[in-house]
Amino acid sequence: MDFKIIKQIALALCGIIILVRCSEPDNVPTLTVGEDFTNTNIRVLSIDTLEVSLSTMKFDSIITSNSQRLLFGRYEDSNFGNIRASSYFELTSNIFFVDDEAVLDSVGLVLNYDNYFYNDTTQTITINVHKLLDRLDSENGNLYNTSEFDYEPIPLASQSFIPEPSRDSLYVALPFQFGQEIFQGIQDNELEDTESLAQILKGITIQPDNSDNGSIIGFNVTESHVKLYYTIPNELEDEEEELELIINLFDTNTYFNNIKSDVSDLPLELINDQENILSSTESNNFSYLQAGIGYVTRIEFPSIKRLKEIPGTGTILNATLEIKPSNDSYSDIRPISDILFLYLVNQNNDLTSQISNNIDFITASLVRENQEFGDIIYSVPVLEFVDRKFLEQPETEDALVLLPPEFNSTINSIQFNDAFNNDFEAKLVLTYAILNNE
Repeated sequence: MDFKIIKQIALALCGIIILVRCSEPDNVPTLTVGEDFTNTNIRVLSIDTLEVSLSTMKFDSIITSNSQRLLFGRYEDSNFGNIRASSYFELTSNIFFVDDEAVLDSVGLVLNYDNYFYNDTTQTITINVHKLLDRLDSENGNLYNTSEFDYEPIPLASQSFIPEPSRDSLYVALPFQFGQEIFQGIQDNELEDTESLAQILKGITIQPDNSDNGSIIGFNVTESHVKLYYTIPNELEDEEEELELIINLFDTNTYFNNIKSDVSDLPLELINDQENILSSTESNNFSYLQAGIGYVTRIEFPSIKRLKEIPGTGTILNATLEIKPSNDSYSDIRPISDILFLYLVNQNNDLTSQISNNIDFITASLVRENQEFGDIIYSVPVLEFVDRKFLEQPETEDALVLLPPEFNSTINSIQFNDAFNNDFEAKLVLTYAILNNE
């Protein structure tokens, strides 16, 4: 009888079968069920003692030039070091026209909050606005969290503020002379399009202070701009008018977020490139995930083939990974995602595919039972992966990773307990059906 027939019979019987939780897969008590119904000798077992191996890896780079969010700020973390986010963007305008009689009043950078924040927004942070020395450019069509471009060392403007992500926007006043040069150029028809504007303004970057220890906040790409405020004296009413220099979304590679972390003297310092992994046993029985920077937890089940040691012909009916975020790794100001997507990486830790069940993409769901006691876990359906690893010949070295929905536009992090953690041990819960061949 082949695996498919065994699985069909076992699934039909699951409603009336008593599940046995086993201490070891090679010491399974015999439970014969359904003989009168099927004339077969099938056992269905629940096993949660197979090895779960967690480690941390880091992607060399993450595309951030399509994130629809500007990230800015800096904070310090005991696990991930000093995290710093800065944005780079090119400007253009929908209208390159100003009345000849118009007079510039002021100019400022308007950054519209998009409600995203991470860490402590009650702390004062400083924004430094710099002019880029070169236009943004990419050889292979993307800009990454690791991309960098030179900018003028002296900022156009600096402003200290307390972030208010629930409000509309942050306004940073810019030098009048900076605005006047652009304003006059448009008035004189010298600046008529994006290319001519880029001759005098190649772009802008917003940089945090190296001494900041507050938060990372998000600004809306489509609603952030440089505004030139002006009046036309001859009009009956001297109403102030505006000319907007918007972030150029008409072309590719016109904005991106640079996101970096300094993990000196921390366990994550041992990860030198994408092919390196840091076992959770070398990092205090934790593994790590951090969006934006690129740290992810690599998940393997190295002893899955031990199921073959159980006498009889067997098949896996169900497989769920239960993995817990450490209580210290999240809070109201450091939220974690309710869902995580499941992906495959190969032996070189290259992302190869997203796991699906032929209908939907598979997600890890956060179970919040007894949340006030810290009893929240991610429940991850891994049947497709585990079943393949159980049967595959020859064996491959691919593994699972979990990614949050906005992996390239946030810096949210999670610290996972491994299989040896005293608080909660990561475990694989299997339902396994066996046909005794006797």
